[in-house]
Amino acid sequence: MARHNIKKILFPALLGIFAFANLASADIAVPNPPLENLSFEDVIVILNRFVTWIFTVFMILAVVFGIFAAFKYLTARGDPKEVQTATKMLIYTAVAIAAALLSVAIRFLVAEFLDVPAP
Repeated sequence: MARHNIKKILFPALLGIFAFANLASADIAVPNPPLENLSFEDVIVILNRFVTWIFTVFMILAVVFGIFAAFKYLTARGDPKEVQTATKMLIYTAVAIAAALLSVAIRFLVAEFLDVPAP
C-alpha cells in the first residue's frame, strides 16, 4: 500500500522535473565557444550560476515538501503515526532550507576569500 502511494507522488514529481528541464533547455545562441579563452572570473560566474540553480531547486522543493507536510498534518486526524511522519517531513524541510542558505553563504565566503566580486 505504501509503495503505491510513493509511486503516486513520485511519478508526477519526476514528470514535472523533466518537463521543467525540457523548458529550461531552450535554444540559446552562444557567441563564443564555451571553453575557449576561459578566465578565472568566467569559472567563478559559472559556479555562481550553478549554486543559484541549486539554491532555487532546493527552495522550490522545500516549499513543495512544506505544503505536503502541512497537508499530512491536516489529514492526520489525530493519528500519532501520521503526525510523527508530518513532523519529520517538516524537519527535513527545515534542513533543506538550511542547506540551501548555507550554500549561498559559502558562495559569498569563497568570493570574499578569493577577492572576486560576489554576484
